[in-house]
Amino acid sequence: MARGEGLEEEGFSVLFARFLMLNISIACVIIGFFFLHDCPLEPLIPVFLIVHGFASFFGLAPDTCARCYPGSSPSKIVLVITIILRLFAFAWVIAGSVWVFRLTEQQANPTEGAETCEDVVYYSAFVDIIIAYVYIIFSLLCCLCCSKKEE
Repeated sequence: MARGEGLEEEGFSVLFARFLMLNISIACVIIGFFFLHDCPLEPLIPVFLIVHGFASFFGLAPDTCARCYPGSSPSKIVLVITIILRLFAFAWVIAGSVWVFRLTEQQANPTEGAETCEDVVYYSAFVDIIIAYVYIIFSLLCCLCCSKKEE
């Protein structure tokens, strides 16, 4: 099969969403490293960005590449590692949700002299979590639609 034939089978919008998620993952890692010590209110938020970025990237990259080049399928060990990374990323999003959402009021309305997170770190994590949940819901809906088409 030629390069790009997977685009017609998968659909450009799904592939675009995958590449968008890969880029968001890279951005999370960069922001997390750059602002690693700039969130005294909850020091785990930059760590969340770094770990979630890496887990998401390495959980999506092999599958995305295989869909762009349908002739090349990842080995079984790569698939197992990908599944483990995706499950870990999902659990990590739940943990990040606890760390980020419990600080929403303090971050939005800080009192004088109170420690807060750097806005870039906090809102990057906030948006990353929302995007992750939307992506999960979108993926589940796509799986449901595809399974109904096969019946």
